[in-house]
Amino acid sequence: MKYSQSCMVRDCKVLYISHRFPLPKRILIADDHESVLRRVRVMLESQPTWEVCGEAVNGREAVAKAVQLKPDLVVLDFAMPQLDGLKTASEVHELLPEVPIVMFTMYAAQVKQEAQKHGISWLVDKAESGALVTAVHELLGTEESHP
Repeated sequence: MKYSQSCMVRDCKVLYISHRFPLPKRILIADDHESVLRRVRVMLESQPTWEVCGEAVNGREAVAKAVQLKPDLVVLDFAMPQLDGLKTASEVHELLPEVPIVMFTMYAAQVKQEAQKHGISWLVDKAESGALVTAVHELLGTEESHP
């Protein structure tokens, strides 16, 4: 196939733009409490290079949305209906092994022993919610932005 010069120039321009303005990192969040989903979304989207690409209110929906949306990172609660966070993490990890998973839960101490066995990359206690942003930065390899 032969390419015209205009295509080559356009392609170069697109590469230049995408290098200067990288696409945001896409994050899926799952929690069965609407107030927590809103709070986590606001926290994560306060970082200019991140966007929440989807939300789920139970484990089954989280797995389905992870497969559909192919996020760069998943944030899961432990205590969710239909499939708890550990089982959800196992399924997501099996289907998308390259996607890091952060478990954001009130039960961090109780699930600490099991977390890594289920493909969880980082465990954050909800009592220390600021640590969530730090964990996501570490896992995505991005620099923290301070307003």
